[in-house]
Amino acid sequence: MRDLHRASLTRPHAFRDGALFPDYVACREVALRKRLEQGHLPDASALDMLLALVKETAEGPAAFYKDSNPQNFLITADGTIFTVDTDDLTLAPFGYDLAKLITTLIMTHGPIEPPGVEQALGLYNEAASRHDTRLAAIDLQRLHAFLALHVHLTAPYAGHNGYRFGVPGFGGST
Repeated sequence: MRDLHRASLTRPHAFRDGALFPDYVACREVALRKRLEQGHLPDASALDMLLALVKETAEGPAAFYKDSNPQNFLITADGTIFTVDTDDLTLAPFGYDLAKLITTLIMTHGPIEPPGVEQALGLYNEAASRHDTRLAAIDLQRLHAFLALHVHLTAPYAGHNGYRFGVPGFGGST
């Protein structure tokens, strides 16, 4: 999968081995429209704002994305991490996966104080920079944009599947 560096976040990407990954924008547009139909968005103007946010964040290097939630990772005794439940992989910008993990942890275990979120972001950027320094460019503002998207994309699951806490608010702080 060395050809991921050529992927665009605004169109599906076909890898040399024939695997096709959906783009970041289109599948999230569909999901957000569904959230409006389900009553998880107050009105069409909220949908328009979120659709604009998706397009605004569709920049930078592409990463694989799969529902980053603790239930989808296995960690062995030696620290090896395996991803499970990879049936609907898509492309996403770097940092999007961290935002989903934070959203899921808050909905599962309760609030995370801002210093904890900032520490997680620092560790994420540090790990990404070991692969390529351009990948460590996620700032707190971008993370908050991704968090805002995940809050609305995850809203239907509040109260189900271990999501014991309500949807978190990220209006500038966590």
